This record gives sequence, C-alpha cells and structure tokens, in this order.
Amino acid sequence: MNNDATFKALAYTRGQDPNNVSDDYASKIPLGRPGKLTEIADLISYLASDHASYISGTTINISGAKSTR
Repeated sequence: MNNDATFKALAYTRGQDPNNVSDDYASKIPLGRPGKLTEIADLISYLASDHASYISGTTINISGAKSTR
C-alpha cells in the first residue's frame, strides 16, 4: 500500500505530481497514517475463520475512517 505504484495511482486520480502525493496523504486519513498490509491480512484471516461464519452480504470498510470524512 505504501509503494511507488500506489502513489502514482493516487496522483493520477487526484491530478497531482506523484512526488507530492505522499506529503499530504497521511494528513487526509483521520487515523493519521496509511494502513499496513498486516491490518488487511488480519481482516482477511478473520473473515476466513469460523469466527466470521455468520457474516454475509456486507461491505467492510478498512480505510482508517477516510471514507467518513
């Protein structure tokens, strides 16, 4: 999630220079930092486990509350 390809994609969608995207990216996330791959992996592990056996038909937003701003 924190690599050159991600920042190039963010820059493209925002109409910005890819070198400047990382400067303000964390400030746009309410939790104040980009997500970690392990946080995504934890959610996937949970959903694949028996603990999530009664979950169906829902969207789980894992964006550091960015979509609520």
